[in-house]
Amino acid sequence: MKTPHCHLYLKKRCTGCTSLHLPYSEQLKEKEELVRGHIEDLLTNVSALKAIIGSPAQSGMRTSVKICLHADRHGERTLGLYQQGTRSVQHVTDCMVHAPEINSYLQSLSKSPVAPKFYNHQDRTFQREKVKFLVLRSNGDGAISVVISHTGVSKEVLLNWLGDTPISIYESWLTAKDGNAPIGMNTQHLAGQTAMAVTIAGKQHVIPPTSFFQANSSLCHALVSHTASFSANGDILLDLYGGFGAYSLFAAHQFKQAIVVDGNKSAISSIPKSIRLNKIQNVIGHASYCEDFLGRMSDVKRQRVTHMIVNPPRAGLSQSVTNKISKDFFPNLQAVHYVSCNPETLARDLRVLQEGNLLIKDVLPFDMFPHTEHVETVVRLHTI
Repeated sequence: MKTPHCHLYLKKRCTGCTSLHLPYSEQLKEKEELVRGHIEDLLTNVSALKAIIGSPAQSGMRTSVKICLHADRHGERTLGLYQQGTRSVQHVTDCMVHAPEINSYLQSLSKSPVAPKFYNHQDRTFQREKVKFLVLRSNGDGAISVVISHTGVSKEVLLNWLGDTPISIYESWLTAKDGNAPIGMNTQHLAGQTAMAVTIAGKQHVIPPTSFFQANSSLCHALVSHTASFSANGDILLDLYGGFGAYSLFAAHQFKQAIVVDGNKSAISSIPKSIRLNKIQNVIGHASYCEDFLGRMSDVKRQRVTHMIVNPPRAGLSQSVTNKISKDFFPNLQAVHYVSCNPETLARDLRVLQEGNLLIKDVLPFDMFPHTEHVETVVRLHTI
């Protein structure tokens, strides 16, 4: 055991980290064992489970952050994170894992005399004309994008508070139907650029702030290059839950065509510009739920799919998608690379995929979230 150097962790006032009391080497061992415990019985060769790839940086590496904007009944403002198991918000503007530019920006916001009214997160009623969340992203080179979620605050008030530091600002106008989601259904560009330039695994991307990607900038290259490298070239790469196309752009040279499918329209809309920046011509995006896209695929297109990447949310693959990842649906399928942030749903899905004539080649965990219980795992499968 070691003494954590975060006073909020010592006082159990922050939900961000859960393992700061352990040396980093012990954290990695625990995550390896977590993955092993869920999938070892699925391996024909135990050596297929490889040693976890640790994070090159264990501080200042988190480039995507959700911040709660809270005001108590006396009007005292707090910018920070929920305390464990509660809606109480702990003031956090100097987190050890956040990118320095994010900390610096939060500190300037907390001192601003022109802040709008903050939401009371402990009051479960819907509160109008208040700001509720900030979702911040850094591109790793000091630039920041912002999505500010509110319940009816004017553009002038928002921009006056947010200032000119962010290069891209979006607003998300929350309604009661959005519940406690940090970004609601009604989201639009507010000021600055519509997207932020980010370099990932040697490829240039323009990413809207509302698009998802991994938050650990120090390990993204290794994750993308491993996931999107195949032992053989192919015809069509089908990239399900592919976001803004990071995997497909990296792998494009190995295929006649790469098809990115994702339900996030803003992520898919950024792909044409990224393609032009990288002078790639064989990647296309489809803004669609994966279930719907697979249901519409023609027999000719299905026969051309030779490789797949799937990167679903924590809930894993839906039964409809899992059942189609097989030689019956894709007769010329050779390999599937599965990226998962949840070992439990990963193991569930792998059992079904193995029934579809897929065999696990290797399993490689990545520590995208140091000091937490979370682990990212890439499983490479090939057809029998």
